[in-house]
Amino acid sequence: AGGLAIYGGVIAAGITAWIFCKKKKLNFPQVLDTAFIGMVLGQSTGRWSNFVNMECFGGYTDNLLAMRLNLAKVNSSMVTAELLEKAVTADGVTYIQVHPTFFYESMWNLCLFIILLLVTRKKRFHGQIILLYLMGYGAGRFWIEGLRTDQLKIGHTNVAISQVVSVVLFAAALVLYVAAMKKTKAAEEILARAEAEATEKLKGHVEEIIEEDRRRNEAEVDRMTREQEAMEEAAQAAEEARKELEEASERPEEGPAQEEVSVGQTENLFLCRA
Repeated sequence: AGGLAIYGGVIAAGITAWIFCKKKKLNFPQVLDTAFIGMVLGQSTGRWSNFVNMECFGGYTDNLLAMRLNLAKVNSSMVTAELLEKAVTADGVTYIQVHPTFFYESMWNLCLFIILLLVTRKKRFHGQIILLYLMGYGAGRFWIEGLRTDQLKIGHTNVAISQVVSVVLFAAALVLYVAAMKKTKAAEEILARAEAEATEKLKGHVEEIIEEDRRRNEAEVDRMTREQEAMEEAAQAAEEARKELEEASERPEEGPAQEEVSVGQTENLFLCRA
């Protein structure tokens, strides 16, 4: 009788998220990046309900993963003529042998979940995860839908609606992804150039500061050296004057006038040297 398909659920979830982000003033692509990682994992586990209900299976196959279903318990609208033709009977029970498409999609989504988790660690722009999800899920669903026997066709054609939706979503996501990556690369190049220029300017400024400090230190060392030399010369002059005074005081035979002259000369000599 029909029901809600997964694409309908995805679209409804997207619209609901958009309204929520608009109201709460959140970044819509960023919210989708976060939400759809959990969603694809939910799809992976949810597909096992198809196994429990014995539905959404594929056509006949004899590969390693082939699955047999009790014909009496499956929806007759999903059973093709080929499945009936190749049905087998065991212990009075008729079985059809089919592609376990639920398992294919479950494993596909699980792999997609792991890939999205890895990409998240190095995500380059908001919306990257949701676009990768649409491309990844679209490609897998297109392949798996071609195996299923319960396809919803467009009118009287043999084209499955889900395959058309998969192609449209994949193509749209691919175009948006390429455009976003180009924009991101351009922004990253501009940022890299700005950082390089800022680093170069900072390096030059630091070098100027270091050079200025070096010159200041050299000037300070020169000043201290000159002061030290001046102090040493003054000390030497004072020592010589002291010796001369001692020598003059040791000559008592000289007259007072001569002694005064010698002392005066010594003082003048000391002042000149100082």
